[in-house]
Amino acid sequence: TGVQTCALPILNKKNQYQYLLEQTMILQANLIAEWINVGFIHGVMNTDNTTISGETIDYGPCAFMNNYNPSTVYSYIDVNGRYAYGNQAQIIFWNLTKFSQTLSGIIDENEKRSNKLIISSLEKFPEIFNSAWKRKIRKKFGFTKLLNGDDKIILEFLEILLKQKVDYTSAFRKLSCSLENEIKKQDLFSLFSEKVAIKNWFSGWNNRMKKEKEKVNKIMVFLKKTNPSVIPRNHVVENVINMVINNDDMNSFEELIDLLIQQKKSHIAEINILLWHLKTHGIIASLIHVERGGPNDVQWDFQYLNKLIEKAYNKHIKYLVAHYMVKEISNVNGGFNND
Repeated sequence: TGVQTCALPILNKKNQYQYLLEQTMILQANLIAEWINVGFIHGVMNTDNTTISGETIDYGPCAFMNNYNPSTVYSYIDVNGRYAYGNQAQIIFWNLTKFSQTLSGIIDENEKRSNKLIISSLEKFPEIFNSAWKRKIRKKFGFTKLLNGDDKIILEFLEILLKQKVDYTSAFRKLSCSLENEIKKQDLFSLFSEKVAIKNWFSGWNNRMKKEKEKVNKIMVFLKKTNPSVIPRNHVVENVINMVINNDDMNSFEELIDLLIQQKKSHIAEINILLWHLKTHGIIASLIHVERGGPNDVQWDFQYLNKLIEKAYNKHIKYLVAHYMVKEISNVNGGFNND
């Protein structure tokens, strides 16, 4: 069966449950590294919101960061900043230690041996996470080669963003376009109040990029695919929801879908994440409730789903929107298996 097939890698290991722990560590390290690199803050990283599959669940007070600041918090109940943007790697490690405790009795019947095996696995996490984060953050700077000094360039840029309170997404997007011409370069500089620091940094980054030995156009395409121009900022998502709920106006939602379609070719990654974020903020549920008066009216009504997404004519986008709509309806109605 499918379950047995998925379990085969674990069943073939000497210590199946230690292997399960370590694979969960890898999946979560990659997930949190993705969050951090797109400026995403989950907000409620409780242990019950952590999956062994490495998927994001329980979208509550989640948001995408505006100005770069590791201390950024969006959950109004997180008064101490436990789940702040910069704490997410530490929190997932804590969650993994709790998960390992649940496996203690089956990793080894001998408590001392079990604890020793667990510790040996958990000790690997810092390096696993750092490798995942560096692999992803390097792409945001256009680095494909591994050269000395790369870490310094990366950290200096983030430090400048922090000191000058610069928008995280806008900075990386404008950096991606800065090699096109002088106007685009000045467009990047315009984000910063203190120009000397960013100009000095840019000179170093530009020299480093020349060592990639790739044509400028190819580098720019790579950077633009990595660094989105559009993210689902809270005020945009909220406006769309309010327009539907308060005015029965679908135009804003349709405009967002049109925007995603227009950007598909160059920003496939951001399309996926924007659609995903639309779903997480309950927009789909709101549309369903406003249009039909409640979830019970729309169960199994796929013709209705098609009507909602008729403007999303592109097959890829249409599939994604429909998929999330169906999932939302299934959640509202108590669930049904649509996999």
